[in-house]
Amino acid sequence: MKDGFTMPAPSTPEGPGDGVSLSPNLRALLARRLAYRPPLAEGARSPESAGSPRDATPPIDEAPLSAGQERVWFLQRFDPFDASFNIFVTERLRGPLDAGALGRALDAIVARHGTLRTRFHGEARPVQQVMPATPLTVEHLDLSALPSADREGRALELVAERTNKPFDLGRAPLLRVSLIRLSAREHVLCLVVHHIVADGWSLTVLYRELATLYEAFREGGPSPLPELPLQYTDHVRAPRDDEAAGLAYWKERLTDLPTLDLPADRPRPAVRTSRGDVHVLRVPLKVAEGVERVARAHRCTPFMTLLAAYEVLLSRHTGQADFAVGTSIAGRADPDLEPLIGFFSSTLVLRADLGGDPPFADLLRRVRKDALGAYGHQAVPFERLLLELRVPRDLSRTPLFQTMFIQQNQADAGHGRLALGDLEVEPFDPGFRYSKMDLSLDVTRDAEGLFVAFTYNTDLFDGPAIARLARRYEAVLRSVVADPARRVSAFPPPDEREESTRA
Repeated sequence: MKDGFTMPAPSTPEGPGDGVSLSPNLRALLARRLAYRPPLAEGARSPESAGSPRDATPPIDEAPLSAGQERVWFLQRFDPFDASFNIFVTERLRGPLDAGALGRALDAIVARHGTLRTRFHGEARPVQQVMPATPLTVEHLDLSALPSADREGRALELVAERTNKPFDLGRAPLLRVSLIRLSAREHVLCLVVHHIVADGWSLTVLYRELATLYEAFREGGPSPLPELPLQYTDHVRAPRDDEAAGLAYWKERLTDLPTLDLPADRPRPAVRTSRGDVHVLRVPLKVAEGVERVARAHRCTPFMTLLAAYEVLLSRHTGQADFAVGTSIAGRADPDLEPLIGFFSSTLVLRADLGGDPPFADLLRRVRKDALGAYGHQAVPFERLLLELRVPRDLSRTPLFQTMFIQQNQADAGHGRLALGDLEVEPFDPGFRYSKMDLSLDVTRDAEGLFVAFTYNTDLFDGPAIARLARRYEAVLRSVVADPARRVSAFPPPDEREESTRA
């Protein structure tokens, strides 16, 4: 990094960063941050030393990074020990596992998707290099000799170690797989992939292909998967449409955007961290169905209606009527991109406008107009937008927005369930979380209603405060269903404890 260099845009996995030139003070702070190295465990190596010397094997393909990849690449360089870009799958497998078929299925997936054998290197202009396909090293760990009462705890420790271990982006593959044997008929599968080569949709692709290939190889057959129409590097090198109209839209839409000031339980750290936790609740099916009826009656999607309710919650919680909420989009408009594992997801900025104390039905119309405008101009990369807007750098906050809203469906968001032949598969949760935003809301519609998850930064918020906020979101949804004509000021206000916190 050189003094005065305009840095690529730092970001969250599905969120913001910026690409403006750094001031001298911020350059000095960043230099201190980059120079800092936390102490390593005995016998451990740093991500840099683990990747040196570089593999001398020549790549089979080389391409520039996408805008989103550059953002993640920079942030990983900013803190090489940050494991918050790790996407992991941890599943308990019960039944007669064919470990050989599982290993061959994983090898086939790595050979099929160039992203899973890609490495990244360079300084000012990094490149990605696709390496030749080689068998994937699956780590086998056997805990079956331990007393049965100790196996679960030890397995959790092993999973935590592996999911929290950072990657060296200069070494392929950016995929790690561990198989932990608890007994002859019980295993834990731990799969970790770096976000620079995958996203939520990619997990769905991985689940589907792993299930198909495992079944085929277990029966001794060949791979039934068709050849992929293209690879991720083909997408990166493809020409992009003119973004001038989109930039004009976003510049007008986001001019003079205020910062959302969420009341916090503690002072904000000078440098934002990723330490987080999650609070979940269930909203009953009858409320979910009522939200969908309100959406249809006002020619809106459930996403728009749930987002409008979140904007009401945030406005009542902060007293602000103008702020932004981020959301994530899949970024796979071309059907040929749907079967690929890669980093395609991008970020949209949705500006909330609750000025004039509108009835909820009127707010819905505003949200619908804003969302459709954002969708129509989604081709502008978020990183380009930040450069053009010259967003001031504040290392304590994410730029443009501090909260995200995402409506997930289990297939598209990578929350589908892995199936492996006749094995019983269930989640094996290591119990820790990261939060790249101050606060994020994920809502998933399923057969039981709405699964609502508030992910929050634990350096800012305590669990009880977020639990109260979650309950108020459910109350807002119930009020929307009961009376869509209710004005914003008539929705549930903060409780007394929240009022005293704000004061």
